[in-house]
Amino acid sequence: MNKIGKTLKELRKSNGFSISDIIKKLAETNINIKPKTVYKWESDTCIPNIETINILSHIYGISLTSMYEDTSFCKSLNHYENKFIDCLRTNKTFRKLVKQLVNLNSLEED
Repeated sequence: MNKIGKTLKELRKSNGFSISDIIKKLAETNINIKPKTVYKWESDTCIPNIETINILSHIYGISLTSMYEDTSFCKSLNHYENKFIDCLRTNKTFRKLVKQLVNLNSLEED
């Protein structure tokens, strides 16, 4: 059973990105992290939040569901949950509404 860290590392390497490249690309989207954070993700010590995973999927040019397809996380999602994740990734209006619904806007201002 693969974990998301292995997938993230494989995607980064297959796209020819260094950890520094990923940090710079995430910083362009106002996600500021340190190299040790990427190492933790790739070693499955911790996982990125869904918004960061969404941005990483854009960086790597894949859908969220394909990022998770070989992981236990994806296998635990049903069809509707996978659809929800894909809508979150592809539909800006939907993403904005979800953020408002779960009050993420107020968390981002902190």
